[in-house]
Amino acid sequence: DNQGTDVTYVPSDDDIANGSVTFTFEVNSCNQASDLMVVTFTPEPQVNAGTDITVCSSEISAPLGGLISGANNTGVWTTNGSGSFSPNDQDLNAQYIFSSADVTNQIIEIYLTSTDVGNCIAVTDTLILEIFPQGTVSVGDDITTCDNAPEAEVSATINGGDEILWSTSGTGSFTPSNTSITATYVPGAEDLLNGSVNLTATVTNSCNLASDFLTLSFIDGPEA
Repeated sequence: DNQGTDVTYVPSDDDIANGSVTFTFEVNSCNQASDLMVVTFTPEPQVNAGTDITVCSSEISAPLGGLISGANNTGVWTTNGSGSFSPNDQDLNAQYIFSSADVTNQIIEIYLTSTDVGNCIAVTDTLILEIFPQGTVSVGDDITTCDNAPEAEVSATINGGDEILWSTSGTGSFTPSNTSITATYVPGAEDLLNGSVNLTATVTNSCNLASDFLTLSFIDGPEA
């Protein structure tokens, strides 16, 4: 109903696309008194904090590159970490200088929020910063098994990073999986024919992809 002194207008998509709409209010007086009011629609903020970032702990900082459009192109960076922004948290191309606690936590969220949005609701976008540490890994001494009981248990001791991947130079498999710290290697037929196989453990979320290997050798089983 467009009659009365207190009504609500719901703008259409065309109104918003045009950027404004003009309202005319008339009264049923002999001089047809009227007045105009223009409502302007502020463009909704569009915020892009950028793609997720992976850096090495030795790099000290991570480069940011945010994009904001709409009524304004200003924003502010915040984080759930404890680092700082250089030169400041309002520079869309700031550097995030991570703290020692950030390095320990490894995964940090960084947020970019639009500012000076007028009567719009502020919009926030998030990127994930993953800080890989320098890693070390040790798989221990070489192993020898008998070819009639060739399976071997392997175990890695890691530091810096917590994701490991076992690989083999042969055709066997790891159980329960090749991402378990301790696993059992089940040799393939070619492994037994070759007489030995190299088993390598790699810390996949370390800066240096730290790795170590051992040689699993097979001796002939007893015959009766």
